[in-house]
Amino acid sequence: MKNIKYLFLALFLSITLGGCSDFEDINKNDTKLPELSMSHVGAAFAYSQYWGMFVDRYEFELVSSVMSNLYVQYFANVTPSFQSDRFAAPDKFSRRAWATYYQKALPQLCIVLDMTKDEMPVAHAVASVWKVQISHRIADLYGAMPYSEANNAQVSVKYDSQEDVYNQMFAELDEAIAVLSEHKSENAFGSDDQIFAGNVSKWYKFANSLKLRMAMRISDVDPASAKRYAEEAVAAGVMEDAADDAFIIATPSSTTPYGWLSAWGETYMSASMESILVGYDDPRLPVFFEKPQDAAYAGQYRGARNGMNPTEMGMAEHAKNTLSLLGARFSDSDSKNTEPLMVMNAAESYFLRAEGTIKGWNMNGAAESLYNKGIECAMVTWGISGSVVAEYIGSDKLPMAPGGYFNSPAVNQLPVKLSSVESEQLEQIAIQKWLALFPYNSVEMYADMRRTNRPHLYDRIHTDDEEVAVNEIPARYLYPEDENTKNKAEYEKGLKLLGGEDKITTHVWWDVK
Repeated sequence: MKNIKYLFLALFLSITLGGCSDFEDINKNDTKLPELSMSHVGAAFAYSQYWGMFVDRYEFELVSSVMSNLYVQYFANVTPSFQSDRFAAPDKFSRRAWATYYQKALPQLCIVLDMTKDEMPVAHAVASVWKVQISHRIADLYGAMPYSEANNAQVSVKYDSQEDVYNQMFAELDEAIAVLSEHKSENAFGSDDQIFAGNVSKWYKFANSLKLRMAMRISDVDPASAKRYAEEAVAAGVMEDAADDAFIIATPSSTTPYGWLSAWGETYMSASMESILVGYDDPRLPVFFEKPQDAAYAGQYRGARNGMNPTEMGMAEHAKNTLSLLGARFSDSDSKNTEPLMVMNAAESYFLRAEGTIKGWNMNGAAESLYNKGIECAMVTWGISGSVVAEYIGSDKLPMAPGGYFNSPAVNQLPVKLSSVESEQLEQIAIQKWLALFPYNSVEMYADMRRTNRPHLYDRIHTDDEEVAVNEIPARYLYPEDENTKNKAEYEKGLKLLGGEDKITTHVWWDVK
């Protein structure tokens, strides 16, 4: 990434200074942390951005590629060693998001927050927004978590319920939004900000869009608060144009992860993607995926069903060279994948607003117009505009039937053109959001699918967990095993706050469907 030297500096600082609660190491030291020079604050912020979104290829692989990417069927697994596509979740996979957040992203961000609190209120507000962005993802993956005291430098750190974490995050977000609203013309962090280059006006829209996302997340468990927060966010001003999209930049010396993951053979098209993208004749298809290398399948895009066992993976028609890899834009070995990594886009805000309108919320627009605008923004993000988009929005084309060994039918019978039936509208919104968040934001899509049970994709072929059916997805990630040994007393209290055992079938607070 830009200013990569700062990231290495920040890594050094993380190791030597500790930062906030590091459940692996720094909780062993309860001494006061040395003060960090203001000149290093920007570097620490950049570091927190990088690790907070799991940009590193190994982090991204374990957090997203072999977990949420497979759960939401962005990709299918044809490598027997990754049982997570059949819902087996080894600790090394489940723990990675937790460890990266508490050991790398949060400690540096806490330093930034401490150093900017009095002298740099606008930078502090931006950092507060970023804290909510990276923290709500952890809460959504795991449920109850240490939050209010996560920087207390103690060996034992208490868990907060997910409801309490959300309440704290909404309060922090509102406080930050109030500050940013008065300083939109200013700049915070400059080039050290790897997303908006310090543009406060963009951070303001991002903050409101994040508030809208979180409001929708709690809409089934606390509908009154959700409506209030969502309407406040839209009235204040959310992302409304692809120019507002939030992407983490990358350079040849600091790449985003999919180039590596493609080379490792982890990013093959799923059958759900094939059915929808090919059936819709979606103009993003050649951007998202490549045609198979095998000459026998050269003229078509091909996906595989999720949840295959090793024997089925070994069949000729499921060989890697017969399936579609992620597109060259993301995996070109020559550029080493300098495609920026998506954090949030304007399309998502429109789809949230469209769903909110159906719920009866004031989202400043009709469901159809918001839905269509969401599709348009999603297309513009990938350089597609004009009559092609208009034709797609009005299309009556349906998903196709992949067929193959499993004789897979079309995944659904819904066109792109918005239906007049409310239940179908919600499914169509979910499908288009699913496409709009591809390929980088599967963690968010995983949360949304648990909240809505949409979009309806193919059942798994097999599941390795008898408690999770082939037509379901895991309800959460597992806590790291270390928590049961190094933070045992609070971990046990955390399970009570979670409301169930530390299993992938225990639902998080807002997941009540």
